Amino acid sequence: MSPSDLSNIVAKMKTQASTTLGWDVVVNYGEIELNNLLAAAYEADSTGNKAITEFRCKVTSTDDETGDDHNIDYTFEFGPPSITFLETDKGAMCSLTIPVMGGKAIKDGNQDKAQDIGTNVYTITLNNLLLATAKGGVTDDEVSSENPTPYDKPFVFSTSSEESGIVFIDFEASDKDLAVDITFTGPDVCKLNDTDPNCKGRSPLVDSHKELISGGIKHELLTTYKHVIYELARTNNKKPSGGIKLVPKSFMFASFVPDDGETILSLFIQTRDTNNGIQSRLNSNWNVLWGTTLGCPPIPSGSTASGLYLSVDTKERLEEPEYTVWDDPLLITYHSAINVLLPKLQLTLEQDPTSKPGFCRGSWSYEYRFSWSAAVVGLGESRGSATVQNTLNDNFPIKISEDYKLTLNFKVLKDDWSVKVIPDSTDFWDQLGGGSDQTPTWILSMNIGIPDLEINMGSLDYFLTTNLLLPTRKVIDIDTELGLQIPGDFFIVGNVETSK
Repeated sequence: MSPSDLSNIVAKMKTQASTTLGWDVVVNYGEIELNNLLAAAYEADSTGNKAITEFRCKVTSTDDETGDDHNIDYTFEFGPPSITFLETDKGAMCSLTIPVMGGKAIKDGNQDKAQDIGTNVYTITLNNLLLATAKGGVTDDEVSSENPTPYDKPFVFSTSSEESGIVFIDFEASDKDLAVDITFTGPDVCKLNDTDPNCKGRSPLVDSHKELISGGIKHELLTTYKHVIYELARTNNKKPSGGIKLVPKSFMFASFVPDDGETILSLFIQTRDTNNGIQSRLNSNWNVLWGTTLGCPPIPSGSTASGLYLSVDTKERLEEPEYTVWDDPLLITYHSAINVLLPKLQLTLEQDPTSKPGFCRGSWSYEYRFSWSAAVVGLGESRGSATVQNTLNDNFPIKISEDYKLTLNFKVLKDDWSVKVIPDSTDFWDQLGGGSDQTPTWILSMNIGIPDLEINMGSLDYFLTTNLLLPTRKVIDIDTELGLQIPGDFFIVGNVETSK
């Protein structure tokens, strides 16, 4: 799948009612920059709990000629891993490719004949690793994989305390599917002539026992190194201060795997008490939506991360005060008091083609019915009733800031409203008694519309719902120039932040 620019993705998203599969927030991370963050975690880890830097395993081989058994101890110095996501029937899986930066192979404890393993001579690949979720540690630096939640179940946050949830590689759950490959990555000439000086660091004890070493590595991953947690994503239910808040209640994950090109990790977050998002076969549904239906990745070219957000319900209800009536020397007038409870304002998630990015359509309509009567000197009394329809449909600015806040503050002026007065129909007998199905001009000149309003919603903390690997750091650098795209859902793009 070829990379798509932002305008192409937005155009395709407009063909769907929504592109989040019913989840409130979906955050997408590109594989390349995700690997940069894995490398940063590798460099910063001082506990040995977040990355494997030195791997030891022991195998027993049998000499084909003598039948004697020999014990071989291997020490591999691991470099930072790189991840590739896989699409399988079992949901989101991945592989880790780990460069060997050095090491030793010692046969039967004979240190004098130890074989050195050179830098970048071998690569170890861990295939078919399952992902899972679990409760994170008490602090950002702690990790825990106790009681993991499998990939096909949502992680549900506590309602009584603040906590974090992590997406990590579950070595223990990968027992049946895990496959280990050892590949020689040195110069091609070494495959033909092991005595070449460029082949220094290649170990015959590695080359001749790859199958045994693979089994030994798998065994050690499931036992000695099972406490090591390769954390891929972290989200928490900490409530930000001020403004409207998106606080996670539960989350799941999936991987987008195109036919070619960069794979993507997607985090699905629910911020309401009721989870309306698709859970069954989430990984398959996500790949069908973007890979087949839309035919584009959820991250545009030139960016390494994106966020999708369902519509914002303002839940604002405003009460209109009674309208005033004035006296006229020629009229004795009356009309019923009007006290209208306005419906909630709907910020429709449609971007007007004539507006710039960063604007949304605001639609608001309400109506009320009132009666009137008038006694005009010399003309007698007349009366009637009418329905007043007020409609608002305009563009409103949405400002996006670098600190993950969306500002929705704007004014609604009286002239922004379209006001229509529809008189009630009257029959012959009603008209005979003074009833009228015409609205007098003095009614139309009254202040029967809504006055100026200032909508101040504060700020929406939208990106604090998730954090990746290094929770105390800024994770995604939002592209504020592109602003907010509204093809049906909020769509925000940027880059994974890798600088310290």
